[in-house]
Amino acid sequence: MKLPLIFLILPLLFAERCPASEPQKIPPVLQTLKSASVTLTFVKTVHGLQVWKAQKEGKSRLLYVTQDQEALVLGDLYDVSGSLKSSSGEADFSFGTAYPEPAHRVQEFWHDLETSPWFKIGSETTPVVYFIADPACGHCLKMVEKLLPFTESAQLQIRIILVSVLGEKSEQAASFILAAQNPVQAFLDYKKNPRLLDTSSAFSAKTLRHRDENNGLLIKWGISSTPLSVFKDTSNNVKVIEGALQNVESLLKILL
Repeated sequence: MKLPLIFLILPLLFAERCPASEPQKIPPVLQTLKSASVTLTFVKTVHGLQVWKAQKEGKSRLLYVTQDQEALVLGDLYDVSGSLKSSSGEADFSFGTAYPEPAHRVQEFWHDLETSPWFKIGSETTPVVYFIADPACGHCLKMVEKLLPFTESAQLQIRIILVSVLGEKSEQAASFILAAQNPVQAFLDYKKNPRLLDTSSAFSAKTLRHRDENNGLLIKWGISSTPLSVFKDTSNNVKVIEGALQNVESLLKILL
């Protein structure tokens, strides 16, 4: 999904500090991260956005909080002239890149994916792809369409980890789908017709917790774009694909 901010995958590294008066309290949108033992440090205000640095387990990234303090944005910030205002660092991820962490961290990453609140499409006996998606991301929905025939033919299982980082619509849709008795069908129905979303729904604490757990996964591992696909090749190496997959057959060659 093309956004005003350029999204990159990797823990966001930020060294610049700018003197500024620190806000009196953590914005509401960041309270969930604070309760998850994420260290939050106010950096500065840029173009009306509060810039916060989030740190956990040696990883850090920048979060941009909107003026109403009810939404956050991830990525690099550019002004109207194209000048970079806050840098997140860069990474070059080619197709099926090995996850760039020490071996024990890779296994921890995989474990976090396995134990996250995902729902699956496809057979239990087929190779697994963890698919991190935002319901408001058009590229995510199009990629699911490409993958569906391969789940129906028992070549692939998709475990969808639903996140909500693209605003209020995203949060409502993710909560609606996670709360459904059949989240797979709810996701597919929403993909076909987003107007089916019941915006008046009240969601349980469990549903909201699952949504926040998945969002916390992005923070912990420095994931700042969707879709993101994670899988193991035939040698049991964890691989990552950033962005929409153009050729599913290429993926199957790595998995099978």
